[in-house]
Amino acid sequence: MNRFSAAWPLVFIGVLACASAFARPDRRPEEALAAMKAAGRQGADVAHVRWSKVRSQKRHTSFFFADYDPGRGLGQLWAFDEASGKAWLVAERVSFHLTLANDARLFFVAAVSADGAGVLSVAQLPQGPARPVDAGVPRFGLELDEDGRTGFYLARLSDGAGELRALPLDSLQPRTVARGVSDFRLDPHADRLIFVEAVPGRGNVLRSAALPLTADVIDLGPVKGARVPSRALASR
Repeated sequence: MNRFSAAWPLVFIGVLACASAFARPDRRPEEALAAMKAAGRQGADVAHVRWSKVRSQKRHTSFFFADYDPGRGLGQLWAFDEASGKAWLVAERVSFHLTLANDARLFFVAAVSADGAGVLSVAQLPQGPARPVDAGVPRFGLELDEDGRTGFYLARLSDGAGELRALPLDSLQPRTVARGVSDFRLDPHADRLIFVEAVPGRGNVLRSAALPLTADVIDLGPVKGARVPSRALASR
């Protein structure tokens, strides 16, 4: 009892710190507005600012969306320097799904059109210009493997399926892994890439490739539906 009485203030402080960390992105609309005005942006609405949970710890940079449309999940992407309080516009019509690689490069889908596809882009932190990587990429963007060396994404979707592409982060030269892919999952517990591919004459087939990615792809047999079943993922 005495031990608990002595320790409870530390526990209470820890709980408050965790709660503050989780709540922080939604409590800083005024910081975002002040930074945008300092950058020459006027007339922003507090209700249309949304902070991302993605944050670069080394660069002390966080990200928020201005003119955010919750229905489409799009907005203007801004980067915010926490030390100076300054912000800069990264790109327009950006999907809320951001991917931070090695705490230094931010991947996102910009210029998203009405059909939900846009341009996979990358920006080097801090304040590097955004550059295009690949076009025709759905808004959910890029997913990294466990080592953070290769990203995977779908592109050129048509009728719910498209090309599964791998993006080595050292070269940023995408290559096609398979076509007619409707879904994929990265299974970090087994170092595998698992995806559903439409095969002529067979329908949807579940396939697996070992990571780091090689040319060897294992056929796991037919699967119902267009999504990777949860049973295909390894357990912890």
